[in-house]
Amino acid sequence: MSLETATAILNWDDDDFVDDYEAITPETIDGTSRWNTFYSQVYKHKTEETFWEISWSSGSTEYQYNGYEDITVCQVEPHEKTIIEYRPVKQ
Repeated sequence: MSLETATAILNWDDDDFVDDYEAITPETIDGTSRWNTFYSQVYKHKTEETFWEISWSSGSTEYQYNGYEDITVCQVEPHEKTIIEYRPVKQ
């Protein structure tokens, strides 16, 4: 995926190639700073069966430009993960 494609996806552009991708994960907040919020989301290319993580930041205040900044793209792959959680014992 190119940076141009990632930007088009984030901007909800009507370009034909944007329809080739579907969101696999919800938009996730990865962190915050005083002025920015950092996000990421994974997309799947429908025909090539490849997965791509798009990361970006956006201004956190109403006085900032609230477009997408610092956009990066990285090819990723799914992997299974087992998580153990603890819950109260019923008495």
